[in-house]
Amino acid sequence: MKQEEYWNSVSDKKELTTPFQSEAFSKFVKRDSYILDVGCGYGRTLDELYHNGYRNLTGIDFSSGMIERGKQQFPYLDLRVKENDRIALPDNSVDAVILFAVLTCIHTNREQEQLLKEIRRVLKPQGILYVNDFL
Repeated sequence: MKQEEYWNSVSDKKELTTPFQSEAFSKFVKRDSYILDVGCGYGRTLDELYHNGYRNLTGIDFSSGMIERGKQQFPYLDLRVKENDRIALPDNSVDAVILFAVLTCIHTNREQEQLLKEIRRVLKPQGILYVNDFL
């Protein structure tokens, strides 16, 4: 089963529970920063940020099921389906990127490297990259 198929099949019931370190994040990222959550699932982390005063939030995920769930659960969030290898944002347009338990879900080094190149492209110079992943 491909990753996209798996995540779409569990999108209505899967609970993501890895804790987001919001206190540490807020030391480096201002409330008015533009934040992109890559692999946002149903938007749990963005919802936490929203409730901590952040408003310039966008989430992308390749699972249309997860995005639909998020839009229903958190209609105030900007959640988008990632259609291809490219992140649909301009160069140097994002203050902070969250990459939360995503790399471990990507099968090949090439795909991981492609995603990291895209993150680097959209992230502003001196931007923050928050990575939390499993070994």
